[in-house]
Amino acid sequence: MHAVEVFMACGLTAALETSVAYRLRLGSETVTTASDFSSRLRAAYAAYDQALAETWAQTLKCLRADGRMLTCGATIGFDPPTDIRYIWTYEQRIIGSNGWMPDEQVALLDLVALGGFDPVIDRVLPLERLHEGMQALIDRKVFGKVVIEIASPN
Repeated sequence: MHAVEVFMACGLTAALETSVAYRLRLGSETVTTASDFSSRLRAAYAAYDQALAETWAQTLKCLRADGRMLTCGATIGFDPPTDIRYIWTYEQRIIGSNGWMPDEQVALLDLVALGGFDPVIDRVLPLERLHEGMQALIDRKVFGKVVIEIASPN
């Protein structure tokens, strides 16, 4: 599940780094990229960025005054360039998260059980091809989850 799906479940328009394929899958009215928002003069109340190095500065610029940015990783790099003038001038907040609390995971799984989310699956592989899935993850050649099927005993 991607953060954009959680944003949508809350009735929000998501402004985050995302691929064109995922954007088309969800509908461009619902999901917009940070560059779309930054051209709208600091329109986003909240933004999410996990890539950091490539997208951090652009995502920060899309936030309105008193906007909030959530980050929970450093997928592409951990040391993004930051013009701190945006942070103090617009009184923005950067919020870090290292994962979900157990009660939040239960609430999210309840939403999944209701059919509110459709996970993005890049590929499904049998256990014997686990190494291929791992290599695809290492090479950043996946979009979504890699599912490994374990054959049930006969």
